[in-house]
Amino acid sequence: MLAAMARNAPVEALLANFPTYLESAGVLTADHKAEVEIVAQSAPFLRLGEIVLGLGILTLDAYTKHVRTYLSQLRLGDYLVLRRLVTTEQVERAVAMQQETGRLLGWALIHLGYCDMPTLQMVLEEQRRLRGEDQP
Repeated sequence: MLAAMARNAPVEALLANFPTYLESAGVLTADHKAEVEIVAQSAPFLRLGEIVLGLGILTLDAYTKHVRTYLSQLRLGDYLVLRRLVTTEQVERAVAMQQETGRLLGWALIHLGYCDMPTLQMVLEEQRRLRGEDQP
């Protein structure tokens, strides 16, 4: 159980910034934030999305749009960690190699054996779709 919690810690850290994103986007007002906190304290098993949808702060379409925008702003290494395809430590090693060699992060991840080309291509395509960019 503790191993699973430790493995999820980087993911939770990445998602921890999502409420801040919603605030900066003007979605979560001070009043909304207070409401969300009350619900979160009384029902800690609920996730942020379930709370904002349940309180009617956002519609499902609006929430989905904000999640996509938030995810599209993540850098490749962070997105790979969020998808649980690599660990934070592996990204850090790959970034160090990237800085040493001047190569792209994807090259370093593949060269170190942390990721394969099909997985990297899939993730890059996901990021392009999230950003609304046309497919090559």
